[in-house]
Amino acid sequence: MIYESYVPKREDRDKRSLVRHRITLSRTKTKLVNKVHSILDKYDYRTELTDIFGKSGIIDWLKSLSSQITPVDRIILDTSIESIEAINQQIDTVSKEISKYAEDNKGCKDFP
Repeated sequence: MIYESYVPKREDRDKRSLVRHRITLSRTKTKLVNKVHSILDKYDYRTELTDIFGKSGIIDWLKSLSSQITPVDRIILDTSIESIEAINQQIDTVSKEISKYAEDNKGCKDFP
């Protein structure tokens, strides 16, 4: 005897796929942020801010450091910062779409 299995509706599969994509974007961003932190530690750069990638404009501080480090680390730092900025925009786009679905479903929790 073959047991029946549950297959979600197409719409539900699409919603789940969107959430998985957001998780992937967040993990990629975390890897890049850790890479930037490792470069900052390598040159013993410190800041009093808790979130160097926050909205306080500290990203400009990171870009200004790129002239004080080796050319290879400068390339890594610059491309990592650019990628983090792009991923932030992608996460915002995906989060807005997920929020639309969450509004329709009262049992869903929204992203902070």
